[in-house]
Amino acid sequence: RGSGFAGSIASMRPLVREEWTWGRVGNIAAGLLSFYLCYVSYRNLKSYLPIIRDDVLYDHEMLQLDHFLMFGNNPAPLLHDLMGTDIVAQILATSYLAYLPLIPLTLGLVLTWSRNVSLGAWYATALSLNWVLGTISYYIMPTLGPAFFQPSMFSDLADSGVSALQISLFKNGVTFKADPTGSDIYGIAGFASLHVSVVVTACLFFERTGQRAAIRIAGWAFLGLTILATIYFGWHYIADDVAGVVIGWAAVSIGAWATGNRGRRKHK
Repeated sequence: RGSGFAGSIASMRPLVREEWTWGRVGNIAAGLLSFYLCYVSYRNLKSYLPIIRDDVLYDHEMLQLDHFLMFGNNPAPLLHDLMGTDIVAQILATSYLAYLPLIPLTLGLVLTWSRNVSLGAWYATALSLNWVLGTISYYIMPTLGPAFFQPSMFSDLADSGVSALQISLFKNGVTFKADPTGSDIYGIAGFASLHVSVVVTACLFFERTGQRAAIRIAGWAFLGLTILATIYFGWHYIADDVAGVVIGWAAVSIGAWATGNRGRRKHK
């Protein structure tokens, strides 16, 4: 048995040397590092939003637009009445919070599984561009989002991981405004929805690289749940999600051009 195991290890060595070259390892590390650096920069720049753009908020205008689009109603209470505020809240909260580990995981899988270096570079670049474009949108049109602008609309929702996150963000925001030099980070911003933009980026990338049908269907289904959750929990206004779709599309398109994948369509 020992010799069999040793033989298996020996037979794997040429494959590892051929597939996992130092160049490939370096490309994977560069993709992950660039994604991480862009994300950290985005979080830091987002934290200075209430200091640099403390003159105006556009929540009132966004709320009026939601009223117009929904014929005089707020979309979140309509969803609460239609879907309930207990079981659905837990399901959507689980889906919304799953975004945090899933997106870096998909990046790691694309970087490690694809032999085509340019595809990994494309996906890493596109995801990173979401943080860049999202930060720009925050500063162009700063908003809090319905849950922080009119929290009374969401008081009937059951406690969930999302409600705990919103409370934490609110407390950190208050502490940050009291002492911007402290250790707390300000993390509240509505326009545009980067949850939506990043998932749109993933879905479009999967489509344009011809991934399996199960992966593409799962991606679009997850996008639907994400959009629903952003409105249901009051993270975003309708316009925020629309802007998120635009940013996601732009990130994929610019990333394709920057990495030499312009015009690629479903090439496995």
